Amino acid sequence: MFTRRRLLSRTYPRNGPITLPAKLPGASIRYRASWVSAALVSLAIAAAANGAEHHRYDFGGAGTPAARGYTRLTIGDEYSKERGYGFIHSAAGPRGFRTRGVHKDTRLDTLLYDQGGLTFVQDLPDGDYLVSLASGDAQYDGNAAIQLNGQEVGGLRATGDGGFVVLTAHRVRVGNGRLKVQIAGDYGRLNYLEILPLNTAEALGVDGSDDARKTLTVTVPSPVPDAEFSVDRDQFGPLVRVNLDRIENWTAVPGIERHWPVLEEDEKTQPAHAIVSNIKDVDGNGKLDVFRQIIEVPYSQVARFTEDGRPVWKTERLAPAAGDETGMHIVDINGDGRYEVVISQTGMLYCISADTGEIRWQVKTGEGGTGGPGDWDYPMVVGHFTDRRKKGAVVRAGLDLLCYDHSGRLAWKHVLEGHIYGHAMARCDVTGDGYDEIFVARNGSTQAFTHDGKLLWEDKGQRNHSDNFAFGDIDGDGRIDVAYDRDGCGSRGPLVIADAVTGKEKFTIDYRKDGVGHNQGFTCDNFRPDLPGLEIVITDKASPLLLYDGRGRLLWRRNTPTSLVSRADWTGDGVPDILSFAIGVNLNPTMSVWNGRGERLYAIALLPSRRRSYFGGCAPGHGFDGFGDLSGNGRADVLMASGPWRTGPPQHLFLIAAPTGETGWEDDW
Repeated sequence: MFTRRRLLSRTYPRNGPITLPAKLPGASIRYRASWVSAALVSLAIAAAANGAEHHRYDFGGAGTPAARGYTRLTIGDEYSKERGYGFIHSAAGPRGFRTRGVHKDTRLDTLLYDQGGLTFVQDLPDGDYLVSLASGDAQYDGNAAIQLNGQEVGGLRATGDGGFVVLTAHRVRVGNGRLKVQIAGDYGRLNYLEILPLNTAEALGVDGSDDARKTLTVTVPSPVPDAEFSVDRDQFGPLVRVNLDRIENWTAVPGIERHWPVLEEDEKTQPAHAIVSNIKDVDGNGKLDVFRQIIEVPYSQVARFTEDGRPVWKTERLAPAAGDETGMHIVDINGDGRYEVVISQTGMLYCISADTGEIRWQVKTGEGGTGGPGDWDYPMVVGHFTDRRKKGAVVRAGLDLLCYDHSGRLAWKHVLEGHIYGHAMARCDVTGDGYDEIFVARNGSTQAFTHDGKLLWEDKGQRNHSDNFAFGDIDGDGRIDVAYDRDGCGSRGPLVIADAVTGKEKFTIDYRKDGVGHNQGFTCDNFRPDLPGLEIVITDKASPLLLYDGRGRLLWRRNTPTSLVSRADWTGDGVPDILSFAIGVNLNPTMSVWNGRGERLYAIALLPSRRRSYFGGCAPGHGFDGFGDLSGNGRADVLMASGPWRTGPPQHLFLIAAPTGETGWEDDW
């Protein structure tokens, strides 16, 4: 006699891909694995042999293996009569896939989406079926409204952060030879789908229902520790989890050396992206000075604090803040041995004394851009453009590329053509003459300029913009290469490795086949000294983390939360390591460190993460230039920031380094 159960897909290693019902893991739902008896397996096999069709689809990117016993389908699998199943794309779009690397259930870790609403069609013999599916995102919040053959099941349901709307064994009548599954909401998302004929379900002891109250649930993961923090383990090793609602003793957390809360100055002031911060010992007393931007609508300010958090100065009111990718530069711009703060704001460029907060000079760079997407952003690089000893700044204001010397004098102007949108700029002395070349990424164009504003080369095959640049002798031929993405935001790629002086393409990396959709970050360095050239790290906007060699061959892949990436010598052994920073919610971990062999050296999660939260490296360019020994411990220190996206409390600033014996946790690492 068989026990009747709710439907959950479980895979059994013997006798083929047979599944049994159960419930999904969640905050309030316990996961119970039950194994089928040999007799039950035999019944299922017999049902399949009699012509019953049991369809199981795991939706995601082609480069990520499907869950065992499932068929991987991608957003490109469009419906046709010959195929008998597939997607019908909306006219609105955009559409694509995501791989999150945060959920133990691999079916829930990947998803397909169509912003105009996702529609999947399966041709079936007429009859009764049980349908199970999940719609959600392990990293972001959202909502979903499910329709089966035009009948809505349970209305619009909000998932919360990292949650899912789960349909389990819902009974559906197919009368026209076709099952149509539609997912509406802010995004149409689909993680997996199972279709089980009712006669097979009854043979297996599965009891379905057409009552949404019995078949529809919302599940949300909850990895938040009960204490201030915990040191747990996952498949990659130790993992620090911090409870943001309880933590008081921040420096007791393994890896956190300093903590600076970013507080509201008064009731009218909002803390900005804490990521627009920097630290440096500017007066030579052996203590770190903390610099951060403060947004007070409709203007902003820059403030300096001591290492123990005491205010030193605050500037007068500045122009409203611009994009955060530009960062806050602390440099000796005129070579006199004293430091300045250089920051690009909306339509203005400022050079501020790091000693006093006095504005040394300021110049007008624009009138809010030239209109259209991207007019809020004023990306900037600081380097040697007019002098080999003194520094200057190059700002892109709309379509105006403007170069200023150390005194704020306009040295040259180059008017760009085409699209405005694109927030990545970089500088690097790729010719070795002591001057920095300038690299600009926009939709439809990637360009390189000489230090005096002449066009060096242009890639007109660019589609979307590249989110950053990376430089180095990647292929080991003795010349500096540049890496950039032709269409990272459009999930098409590829990553291009070209000669930085001529723009001549050397090779490309099609990271899509390895599971990356939105290439949010990449960098290169000598992570593997035993291999020729430099290795290239590529990250998705969520997961995975990929490492390629200097010829573009994949060395390893790790399913871990990602978004931004940098490099630094974390262990002090002279070999750079990979720093991965994740953006999103309920991530586990949120920052992680990996060596060139794919071994995780450190990981920390700040929980519960708020909607559209971030955890990224500070300093110019979000830390893409790497980090150094900031506190004199002989190893890299990482200036980190965390908080709700853009503005709003709570914001935090950290100095993080490899845990030592002083923490008492050295055995865990």
